Order: sequence, then C-alpha cells, then structure tokens
Amino acid sequence: MEHFCHCIRNEKPNDNTLRCGGVVAMADAIMALTANLAMKHRKRIVFKDEWFDPASKATPETDPEIVG
Repeated sequence: MEHFCHCIRNEKPNDNTLRCGGVVAMADAIMALTANLAMKHRKRIVFKDEWFDPASKATPETDPEIVG
C-alpha cells in the first residue's frame, strides 16, 4: 500500500523502485484483512505471529477461531 500511495502522490511512471519489501506489504495486507474479518464476524481478533511468517501457511481467513 505504501508504494502504491507513493506512486500516486509522485506521479513518476518510471520510478519502479519498491518503497517497502514483501514482508512489510504482507503485514499491511494481513492487518487490513483481519480488521475486515473482525467487522464481518463482530468479534475481537488477536493477531497471531504465524500469520506474519512468510514460511507459514496460517492465515486469518482460515483460522478456526475466527471463521468457526
């Protein structure tokens, strides 16, 4: 998201330098996804470290504590 916002603000089409790495981008996506799930299921969700581990297959949308 940060890189996308940077591209919009600076309007430089030739600037292909990433502003953040994949792990940071993944963390941003996980936070947004988890917030949406919390609103959808009307519950408080505790973040789990394994969601932020690129080597882990655990995800918020498949967590039985969230989706049942």
